[in-house]
Amino acid sequence: MKSLDVLGTGLRYPNGIGVNTDGSVVLVGMQEGNWSPASGISEVKDGHYYGFGGPKKDRKGGYEKPMVYLPRGEDSSSGGQAY
Repeated sequence: MKSLDVLGTGLRYPNGIGVNTDGSVVLVGMQEGNWSPASGISEVKDGHYYGFGGPKKDRKGGYEKPMVYLPRGEDSSSGGQAY
């Protein structure tokens, strides 16, 4: 039987995941939507919350911000990360 590990929560419809060769860095693309101003790319860290649905009062700072937002004019999606 295989197990499932949850690394982070609060990602809006992640549509692309990139993992480096040793598995130490996980990148995910979040879709633009009514809460997220543009498609973003975040490094997902164990136990962190990434903001979909709004900040959580029990988390210092509310949520982890994306490393970058992609303007719609540059790219309409943040999926397909590669190393």
